Amino acid sequence: MCGRYVFISNVDAIKRLFRFENLPNLAPRYNIAPTQQIPIVRSNGDAREMVNVRWGLLPFWLKEAPKGPPVINAKAEGIEAKPMFRAAIAKRRCLVPADGFYEWKGPKGDKRPYLIQMQDKQPFAFAGVWERWKSPEGDIDSAAILTCEPNSLMAEIHDRMPVILDPTEFDAWLSDKTPSADVGKMIDPFPAEQMRAVPVSKAVNSVKNAGPECIEPLEAGAV
Repeated sequence: MCGRYVFISNVDAIKRLFRFENLPNLAPRYNIAPTQQIPIVRSNGDAREMVNVRWGLLPFWLKEAPKGPPVINAKAEGIEAKPMFRAAIAKRRCLVPADGFYEWKGPKGDKRPYLIQMQDKQPFAFAGVWERWKSPEGDIDSAAILTCEPNSLMAEIHDRMPVILDPTEFDAWLSDKTPSADVGKMIDPFPAEQMRAVPVSKAVNSVKNAGPECIEPLEAGAV
């Protein structure tokens, strides 16, 4: 599961990692939530571009806007056979830049939020898929984040985790010429030893809170 995340790195750091050519207007975002516009990096054929899309996949074959909750995550196991995602995973893969994501742990009614980051606090990429739906009001681009079984760190907090790609995998993930078998090899839990989880303020529980208070640690050190 990945339902909230953080993207706060400056443009220079992001451009070095993701190598896109356009220059988007990026502001720090501490509590990104479903249905909001999110930046993704995708191939435009000759180069990479960063664009804003809706977080919540709308497949191209929809006849009308869905009435249920947005499809923000895509279960990686067997994704190539699922009607909602099979066209996107084959031809429209993307990178979703992030600096961390939130997950909650504890008894119902008293769950504690954790911020999960890289050990070095550097930005990284979720594996994503995107689609273009021709709505009555015009084209809408949207995306979902893939999830997989948890690594040992995440297993202490939740039974799923987002698929995180190594930078060496970016080119292959974005290319629609990558064989499906090779795509499948990239869909696995990221190494736990390269990640950390820190309990943070419950301010993140409300989407109305969107400032640095959301990532404020509750105590020193990571767990």
